[in-house]
Amino acid sequence: MSILSDIKNLPHKSGVYRFYDKSGNILYIGKAKDIKKRVTSYWQRRSTLSPSKQIMIDLVNKIDYILTDTEKEALLLESNLISTDLPPFNVMLKDDKSWQYITIDYNKKYPEIYSVRRPKYDEKSKIFGPFTSSKDVKNIINLVRKIFPLCLKPNKKKKEKCFNYLIGKCPGVCIGLFPPHKYKNIFSQIEDFLEGNYTQIINKLAKEMKKLSQKEKYEQAAKIRDEIQAIKNLYQYQKIYLNQNENSDFISWFQEESLLGVNIFKAKAGKIYDVFKTVIEINSGLQNVLSSFVYQYYTFISSSKPRYIYTLEKITTPTFKTLIPKSKTRKDILNMGVLNAKEHLNKYIINQKYKTHIINPLILLQQYLSLPRLPLRIEGYDISHLQGKFCTGSMVVFINSKPDKKMYRMFKIKQSGKNDPIMIKEILIRRLKYINSKSHIDTSFSHPPDLILIDGGKVQLKYALEALEVYHLNIPVISIAKKEEHIYIPSQSKPVIIDRSNPALKLLQQVRDESHRFARSLHHKLSEKHLTKKI
Repeated sequence: MSILSDIKNLPHKSGVYRFYDKSGNILYIGKAKDIKKRVTSYWQRRSTLSPSKQIMIDLVNKIDYILTDTEKEALLLESNLISTDLPPFNVMLKDDKSWQYITIDYNKKYPEIYSVRRPKYDEKSKIFGPFTSSKDVKNIINLVRKIFPLCLKPNKKKKEKCFNYLIGKCPGVCIGLFPPHKYKNIFSQIEDFLEGNYTQIINKLAKEMKKLSQKEKYEQAAKIRDEIQAIKNLYQYQKIYLNQNENSDFISWFQEESLLGVNIFKAKAGKIYDVFKTVIEINSGLQNVLSSFVYQYYTFISSSKPRYIYTLEKITTPTFKTLIPKSKTRKDILNMGVLNAKEHLNKYIINQKYKTHIINPLILLQQYLSLPRLPLRIEGYDISHLQGKFCTGSMVVFINSKPDKKMYRMFKIKQSGKNDPIMIKEILIRRLKYINSKSHIDTSFSHPPDLILIDGGKVQLKYALEALEVYHLNIPVISIAKKEEHIYIPSQSKPVIIDRSNPALKLLQQVRDESHRFARSLHHKLSEKHLTKKI
C-alpha cells in the first residue's frame, strides 16, 4: 500500500507514530492526541514545514503507530522510543530538565521520600516518574505523608520530636522509638501505592470529599479532589514508566475468528522501549498456538531474554515461564497491549481484503508490463482541441486503482496547431520538472507516478519518452491505442495485447477514458468562453 493509503487508514486515537524510509530505518517519532489528524497535517501543510521536515516527508515510505490511552502516555512513550532509536529528524527533547521524579531513598538508616529533577539510579533507590506536572508530584508526596505514618526528621543525629510525632502521625522514628526494619515495611506499602495499587485509597478519599462537600467545607473538599486527580495522573505515567529495575516483556493478544493479533511491549530499565506486533493463524487450540509462539519468538526471533514475561492468562511452555501480574500497573500495560493487538489485527484483515479485491488488477499490470514495482499511482494524459484551437491537456491520477480527483490537473497548451504528440511532450515537461523539486507546494506534482499512461500509439509514446529524457527520469511510461486497445511499451517493438475481459486492461481503459473526459471538459470551457465574448 502507498503512503496515502497508510495515512487514510490511521486511527483518530492518541498514541505515537513512526515514519520509516524505504530501507526500514526510522526517520521520525512523534506523539499525538489524534494520530490521523497530526500525520495528515504534514502533507496538507507541507509549505509551512521547515526545510528539513519537507525533506523528511519526501523520504517517508511507511508509517506505523502505537496506541495509548492518553496524550500524556504518548508523550512519555515518545521520549522512550526517541532515546532508544535516535531518529535523524527528531530534535532531542530539551525540556527533560523540567520533568520531576519521586525517589524513595534506601541508602540511609531510615528511608526517605522526596522529589528530584535528575534522579541518581542505584540499587538502593526506587525511582518513579517522570512527571510533567510538578503540582502532581507535590500532591502525591503530600498525600503519601498524609496516609502513611512518616517521620519528618528520620535521620537527624539529635534526638528531637518532629512535628508529625507531636500531631500523632510519626510512630517515633525521630526519637528512636520505632525500629528501622518496621519503618522499611511502611515504605514497601508506599512502593505498592506508587506502582498503582490505590483503589481503596481513592474510594476512601472520595467518601471523605463527599462528606466535606455536604458540610459545605468546599475548600477542604477541593484539596482532596486535587489529591484524587494526582493519583489518577500518577497511574497514567506509571503505565509507561515502571520501576527502574524492570526488565520484562508484556505479551497481549486479541482473537478474531481464526486469526490472532499479538502485541509485545518490551521494558528495560523501567521504560517501554520497543514493541513487536504480528498476526498468527490459529490452526489448533489457542493455548497450543500461544505456547508455540512464545517458544519460537524467544528461541529464534528475540535477541534478548527478559527477566519476566507477563501475560493476562498463563501460557504453559516447557522452556519459558509466563506470569500473571498482580500490580495494577502491569495489568494496565497488558490491557493497552490488547488494544494495540486488536488494532494491528484489524489493519491486517483490511490489508488482506485490500489485496484480494483492489490490488489484483495492479498485480496483473505489473506482470504484463514487467514493471519494477506495483503501479499504485497511475497518471493518465490526453490532449483535446478543435482544429488546433483551444488546445488543452489533462492529467488524471489513480491511487490504488481508484480515481483521486483532488489530484487531477489541467493544462492550457501554449503551442498552437494539430500536433498531438508535441503537445503531450509539452504538458509532460511542465509536469515532470517538479519530480525532484523540494519546494513545490502542489501535492499532486510532489508525488512521482509509478506508471504514466498516454492516450495514443507509438508516436505519442516516443514524444513522452523525450520529455522524460529532459530530466533524466526513469519512470515507466506506456501508451494505449483506441479501437484495437493495443498497449505500447518502450522496450518492445510489438504491442502488448491483453484480453478485453482482463481487469488489468479495464483499469487502463478507465484511466485513458477519464483523461480524455477531463481534457475535453477544459476544452469546452475555453471554446464556450470564446463564443460568449464574440456574441
